[in-house]
Amino acid sequence: MELETRIARLEAIEEIRRLKHENYCLAIDRGVCRRKPQAFVPLIDRLAENVDVCFSGVGQMQGKAGAVAFFTEGVPAMLSWCQHRVSNPIIEIGAGGDTASGHWYVFCPAIGTGQSPAGEGPVIIIGRYIETYVRREGRWLWTKLHAELDVMESASTFWSMAHWAE
Repeated sequence: MELETRIARLEAIEEIRRLKHENYCLAIDRGVCRRKPQAFVPLIDRLAENVDVCFSGVGQMQGKAGAVAFFTEGVPAMLSWCQHRVSNPIIEIGAGGDTASGHWYVFCPAIGTGQSPAGEGPVIIIGRYIETYVRREGRWLWTKLHAELDVMESASTFWSMAHWAE
């Protein structure tokens, strides 16, 4: 692989990493915590028109309009506070350089409302994001944003199950 191609690949990976942190995590956390719809704009601007969004235990939305309603109305109805932590990214850039896939782990302490599947009060959300992206006009967009949520529990229930593995 030529040096220029390798550098372009590394730059694309870093752009997707920033996309996840700035346009998703920060936008969702600010939008939920501050209750200001304009906080979601960085996320909304990066959703492809045909985006497929699915959160296990919550629902699936096809297309940008459904995704926007979910993120700007549905998520704030379920959570009154959240702080995403994503880690261990595996980002693969497609052969042409304008498509990619990503796999992330998520740990998100939050405060649920009465509409939260985890209940009202402090909750723990743990799982994985499985995503695909496309680069259009120099900007990465989500075409698929799936959250496979392994744990969505009351924080007190979650921590009461914790034990030291022998």
